[in-house]
Amino acid sequence: MSDPGKAVFLSYASQDVEAAKRIAEALRLSGVEVWFDAEGGLEHGDEWDAKIRRQIKECVLFIPIVSANTEAREEGYFRIEWELAAQRALGIASGVAFILPVVIDATKEQEALVPDRFRAVQWTKLPGGNVPPEVLQRFLKLWSHRTGAMKGAGIQRTEDGGRIVAGVADPGPASARPATSIHARWLLPTIAAAAVIAIGAWFVLRPSSSVPGISSAQAPTPDPKSQTLDARSAADPKLSEAGRLIDQAWALFEKMDDASNDEWILAEEYAEQATRLEPRNAEAWAVYANVTVMRRVFGLDLNPERLGRATKAAQRAVNLDPQSVNARVAVANIYRLVDDSMRAEAEQVIRTLMIEQPTNKRVQRMGGNVLRQAYKFDEALAAYDRAMALPGGDRVSLFGKERTLKMLGRFAEAEALVDAALASNPSPALRLRKIYHVLVYHDDPVGAGKLLDDVPGEFLLREEAVDLAASVWLGQRNADKCIALLRRYPGETIRGTWKGGLIGVAYRMSGRIEAARLEWQATLKLVDARLAAQPNDTNALFQKVLLLAALANRPEAETLWRTYEQLEPPSGAKGYFVQAMALTELGHLDEAVAALEKSVQATATPMTTLERRADLRRGPLFDPLRSHPRFQALLDRLNAMPIGTAAASRQSSMPGSRPRILDLGSVSRASRDSLLALASVPQGGEAAPERLRTEEIAGCRGAISD
Repeated sequence: MSDPGKAVFLSYASQDVEAAKRIAEALRLSGVEVWFDAEGGLEHGDEWDAKIRRQIKECVLFIPIVSANTEAREEGYFRIEWELAAQRALGIASGVAFILPVVIDATKEQEALVPDRFRAVQWTKLPGGNVPPEVLQRFLKLWSHRTGAMKGAGIQRTEDGGRIVAGVADPGPASARPATSIHARWLLPTIAAAAVIAIGAWFVLRPSSSVPGISSAQAPTPDPKSQTLDARSAADPKLSEAGRLIDQAWALFEKMDDASNDEWILAEEYAEQATRLEPRNAEAWAVYANVTVMRRVFGLDLNPERLGRATKAAQRAVNLDPQSVNARVAVANIYRLVDDSMRAEAEQVIRTLMIEQPTNKRVQRMGGNVLRQAYKFDEALAAYDRAMALPGGDRVSLFGKERTLKMLGRFAEAEALVDAALASNPSPALRLRKIYHVLVYHDDPVGAGKLLDDVPGEFLLREEAVDLAASVWLGQRNADKCIALLRRYPGETIRGTWKGGLIGVAYRMSGRIEAARLEWQATLKLVDARLAAQPNDTNALFQKVLLLAALANRPEAETLWRTYEQLEPPSGAKGYFVQAMALTELGHLDEAVAALEKSVQATATPMTTLERRADLRRGPLFDPLRSHPRFQALLDRLNAMPIGTAAASRQSSMPGSRPRILDLGSVSRASRDSLLALASVPQGGEAAPERLRTEEIAGCRGAISD
């Protein structure tokens, strides 16, 4: 083989050799080099084994063929190949295509005997090994991108000294801290949200005509050559291809909640290729910025550098064309994800756009998102309604409207909206929204569990879906299903939370104490490794407190808890809830109930009130409090509370209490100092803030995309 680094490795059981030949032939006819063992994985001695291992180490894509034949063989050389590929995948960046599982018969993905890593990606059905043109095209695009990324671009330098990786501006090294689950159940304290933002670039990209904060002298004059793609495309095939890639990226982007992880990866690849073909095209950078930030919002890629890359792409788009609508949408979206100090500017950007673009669905939808986060609910609902009333409607705005109605406590209306949409389009994202209502609003985990059967397996591997599904099975006290769900999930963490801790809780809930101890001990090693690398990670510190307490190491747990409280003094609904979790695990039941009372009192919206009630009713962590009189009284008050009254009116009377996604006031001292230092970084400078805390209403179960 002339270049193993451009080869596709095809792995299969010997009984599937004919199907494998069809797949290999389809790829080879398209010019792809395929490593194909015609003997079907039969052993050939040490020399052959070494060659196989080298090929798996060097190949650009790995295609395992899954079938009834592989299911019937618990042992086989192909299983060694699969494990080697899974091990290599651990060292490949999240979101980068490598393993592409193919099913050639009726074998079910959820039940297949494959490494966990295989379940993290989209599977492709190719009955009999026949490759349809659209699937071949997808494989070729992934192969082309990977061979270019591995062999082509390398690392270049931008004019300001930053890095360009595969043609995309990269903000440089960052502290790799995990994002955090929105819903605190055991080991889900919602403390850490990683974000690396080139604040020096914090949008000196704001031209005075449309984006606040930049003088006309700072805004470069748009280069006409960068804005006339359509006019020039006929004369320049490269530009014509860039335009097609931009359109394809937007088409996948608009699928939003219903797009698979592979589709989001492909959308980003289209956009990235467009920036390489036409680096001075503002629209290419605009779509790249929008797609990149939404993969972060969906939790599909929590790499802390992602928001920084989106930021630089948006800046470049606006610098090339200050009037670009899509670039300014990206600016507003990124602003709303930073902190409260940027929220007003996000609103200013989007309000200007909403006036300029009354018939642009994307603009009106983003307006609804920004206004909702500013607690301007009536205006948000009006923006969503405008988008939905435009020709063809806007299903994505329906999700935003449903979420806004929940925040207002209008749960019946929100559920009716979901039900009407499900009747015409029973998509996985809508099913997850329905499950949320059944679980939280109707307090029916059994009914929610039945609905989970209709959600495709791939969507149940998403972090927000795993969070929701785990809540369902824990609410049913079905430990086995919860454990099976978590073990299928390929990551070690769920939004920054080690899944081993949750598996231990499920074991303990079912009385399997020794199994729980083994899970917690293994998880404790992971947490200790994180703290060794990042001593100021208060999220890891908190989880170590819970693990030590669960393992009956109370003295050390108490000491660490006092340290944690000094770094993160409890305040607000979430802070007191976190405190209650730790105090319950430590056995301080009276203090735990007092913290829960404060948490409920401080809860900002009817939606979070309902979620808190569901956690207290069924969360296994709070089992030690079930017989506590004050806990029962608290539950009685929550059960009797008319949702949508007190909490909503209290919030509306509190100026300055708008929700924050990255909250300066609630991070550790070290993180606060780091963020403050960033404010003085000049344009083009590079700096990496420490981990920041996410606000409790930044997302809800199965609804983080809004």
